[in-house]
Amino acid sequence: MDSDCDENLLDEAPQMLEVCQTAHDLVVRLFPPTDPDTCHTIYLHDLNQNNVILDPISHDIIAVIDWEMICVLPNWASFFYPKMFLDVDPITEEEPPIPVDYNGENDYTIIRRDRWDARILGRAFDTYIETVCKEKSDTTCKNRFEEKRTLEAAIEGLTDNWEGARAKLEDLQALAGTGSG
Repeated sequence: MDSDCDENLLDEAPQMLEVCQTAHDLVVRLFPPTDPDTCHTIYLHDLNQNNVILDPISHDIIAVIDWEMICVLPNWASFFYPKMFLDVDPITEEEPPIPVDYNGENDYTIIRRDRWDARILGRAFDTYIETVCKEKSDTTCKNRFEEKRTLEAAIEGLTDNWEGARAKLEDLQALAGTGSG
């Protein structure tokens, strides 16, 4: 062996293969060939206030820029918050004042207001998604969405942290009601 790393990989290979087989079994279970979620959507993962242009009077979206960041995903994979709604819990439960001048105000005042506004937008986003799912009888919101997301995260972790991926897959097996494969 050339290194301790190679020797460790050789020792761990059977366990790693078992984890990959578990992932495969869960993929087949959660994504059957007759999966009703065959619809796809255009998704912009970097949706944020810097690439959405609003009409200043009506507040309607009139343009979205940064389209080189788009991709086409199955509906279930596109159903999560854009970056602009992540980690935006307001600093205070009281509505902060609207800054008079965003260029002249101190950063803390602007940050407080931005986080407050992002929470309001996040709630509107939730309401809109729920409405769209109901109107279209879309199963994205309820059709094993969390299990699919957990499986996706576990598979992404297979190369960097296979033991962590194994733990996620074991939890998912218990949730999905499957035994080890």
